[in-house]
Amino acid sequence: MGHESAPLEFTPHAFYGWQNRFDDPRHEYRTIYAAEERITAIREVVQDLRPNTRVRAELRALGAKEGEFVVAGSVPWKWRLERVLAPANLITTDEVIDLTDPGVRASLEGEHAELLNRYGMKHLDVSDITSKTRIVTQTLSRSLFESGASGIRFPSNTDNRPCVVLFESRGSLTANGPTESLSGPVPELLTVCSEWELVLREHDLPGYAVRAENRRSRVKSWLLRFLGR
Repeated sequence: MGHESAPLEFTPHAFYGWQNRFDDPRHEYRTIYAAEERITAIREVVQDLRPNTRVRAELRALGAKEGEFVVAGSVPWKWRLERVLAPANLITTDEVIDLTDPGVRASLEGEHAELLNRYGMKHLDVSDITSKTRIVTQTLSRSLFESGASGIRFPSNTDNRPCVVLFESRGSLTANGPTESLSGPVPELLTVCSEWELVLREHDLPGYAVRAENRRSRVKSWLLRFLGR
């Protein structure tokens, strides 16, 4: 999933924040992300629109009882207009390293033992790959880039399904069908909004809504670019 103007392109340098999971800590190469399944790409991008625990706690502190109210995050209309699902083929010049492989992680664990120990990681587990400890995941990215890899295969932190990140100059995404705007009734978006109690906006309204309720060139087919989390 990407911006409707160029959904399969790397984010322009002018808008690049270098805060994604596998971004280069030296800011020399950009990354681009994709998911194998449509619903995973949507979950990856929409997850930050969910109401967080602070909002829920503050609501309860005001006297709201469990089961009487649901804090509902909002998916803005403008946000939907600007984003599309974009089926794509993955093109690489070299290997995409699979971080779900225990042997791969064991090798990286030995190479980066001091860093992992510094951040309280006894081993390099899958949970560490999907954590928000960016210094670790970005260091692994740089290490694999320097080894010649084209990208990384990793599990989504929202549903554990396959995702891939490609390194600039080593990999790219090419269109494999028409894009689909999120402004329409996309079934997977409706499912995710139901799972996470998100309100789909038909026009922009700020903030949260609270509603009452009773309850070598290798080519592989991948789907849906998204920004790394």
